[in-house]
Amino acid sequence: MEKVVIYGSIAVRPDEVERITAIAAEFVAAVHEEEGCAAYDLSWDVVDPTVLRLVEHWVSDEAYQVHRVQPHVAEWATTITAAQAAPLSASKFRATDY
Repeated sequence: MEKVVIYGSIAVRPDEVERITAIAAEFVAAVHEEEGCAAYDLSWDVVDPTVLRLVEHWVSDEAYQVHRVQPHVAEWATTITAAQAAPLSASKFRATDY
């Protein structure tokens, strides 16, 4: 089975950073409960504290696709879209073991 890694960033409006920080903690906890989630991290960039970094590791593309349609993901997408200063930038990788 092929693992999937997602790496991205979201620029958040400065007035939304505190609110998004609080909401993100609950969202990440929900994602960690999903079957197939090997790791899911959101963290603020150390150079630009309005940029939220995203790193996801899924055990398979199937697990990632199931994640994408979860209600908490839809709620997060609505929330972060309303708070963003620029669109999400993300890349998806197929990870291999070496």
